[in-house]
Formats: sequence, structure tokens, C-alpha cells
Amino acid sequence: MSWTYSGDPAKSSRDWIRWRLGDTDSSAKLQTDAEIDAALTTWGTKELAAAQIARTVAAGYSRKVDTTMGKLRIAHSQRVKYWDDLAQTLMAESEMTGVAPWAGGISEASKESFEADTDRVDPAFVIGIHDMTENGTGAESWS
Repeated sequence: MSWTYSGDPAKSSRDWIRWRLGDTDSSAKLQTDAEIDAALTTWGTKELAAAQIARTVAAGYSRKVDTTMGKLRIAHSQRVKYWDDLAQTLMAESEMTGVAPWAGGISEASKESFEADTDRVDPAFVIGIHDMTENGTGAESWS
């Protein structure tokens, strides 16, 4: 089973996932290259693939019980919590990827472009909605 890491997370999605999960030590491997490639194929983005791999690692630790022998205590439950928390963080990061804030109505050209779009749904409320028309009644149209 092959395991590679170039040390440059910008080089490949696989390296980015290894870097993000801390799987950069060849003597303590978490996932093989094939497992990471399968996650990338299944989930489509490196962020989602990393989150699913973190869940897989958590599942592995969840099968082990906490053990105490004298003063020695091995708490696999802490590892499960860590990997579950990391998976949730990665999922949240994946939801923000490619998203940028946008504010409407601050550019005259943008406003005019939206208003000129004939496929745009008319707003439910407009300035002058309750103004009187020539015949003395309220506004007859929403636009």
C-alpha cells in the first residue's frame, strides 16, 4: 500500500488532505494514497474528502474501549472526539469554500443591470407602492 507526501500541500489535493489531517509522518500513517484518492473521487472536493477521512479515522478509534491499568490510562474516546470535531470543522470549511459576500444596491450600474433584466422576478415591495394613481385609487401594480 503506497503512501506519499511531498511536503507541499499546494502541490496536490492528496498532499493538502494529508497536511490538513496531520498525516505527514510516514511512520504513523493514517490513510493510503488509494484511500485518499477514493475519498476524493467519492466526495469531489478535498475539503469534503478530508472531512470523511476524519470520520473514518474516528470510526476506527470508536471500536476500541478506554483502558485503565494501574496509573496508565488509554482513552480512545478522546481520540474519537478529536477526529469528530475535526470532521465537523472541515465540513464547515467546505461550506465556505468559493463563497464571497455580496451586497446589492451599492453600485448604480449593478442596480440598473438588475432592473433591466426581463427574466428577473419583480420585487414584492417598491417605493411608491401606496401612492395614489391618477384615478384616485391605490397603486394597481407591484412594479
